[in-house]
Amino acid sequence: MHLVVGDTIRDRLQAGGLIKKLIDEQKPPTEILEQLFVRVLNRKPTAEEVEECLRWIDAQPGNSEIYEDILWGMLNSTEFLFNH
Repeated sequence: MHLVVGDTIRDRLQAGGLIKKLIDEQKPPTEILEQLFVRVLNRKPTAEEVEECLRWIDAQPGNSEIYEDILWGMLNSTEFLFNH
């Protein structure tokens, strides 16, 4: 429950760690997504996952919060909760 509604994860995501670093390095969205998937789920994203995430990213260009939302979604996914 804490992962879903707790402040700890939200505060750490907003602290400007990995996502800020990748954006500041001007990494392309596909590379940022790959980094997030590998770090959270220990695998690269599927083509379908990349396509869906890019739709969200393209809808809000320049908004780093979308990456936080994607990361939050991965942390709350069934795959993460049952495998990690």
